[in-house]
Amino acid sequence: MELENQPWPLPDVVAKLCEAAHILLDQHDYDGDGWEAIKHAMEVGQKWVEGQKIKLEPLVEYGRLMTLHGFQKSVAHNFFTSDDGSGCYATDTQYDPKSNVWTHEVPSWATHVLWFNK
Repeated sequence: MELENQPWPLPDVVAKLCEAAHILLDQHDYDGDGWEAIKHAMEVGQKWVEGQKIKLEPLVEYGRLMTLHGFQKSVAHNFFTSDDGSGCYATDTQYDPKSNVWTHEVPSWATHVLWFNK
């Protein structure tokens, strides 16, 4: 596999940039102009990369799987509200149990919602 011909996923790019900042700041002891901003960017980047490491789990039978588009349409027509239940972002085979359709932005990988009635 040639790396030059393959697009890098954004979390990998940010992780490499954080690694480069770490080398610059800690191994080469850089303390010139802007070192504070570089350190802050590195810390924010590292937290973001950690947040991108999502562990998807197999779908559970007691949830109702629906397409993301269908769910969003239903919410727009008030068929589903937070009073009715909760939902997690999903694919057609797995879901992120830590996600929440009411409080989290839609992840780029999500194609479905696994809905749980109250």
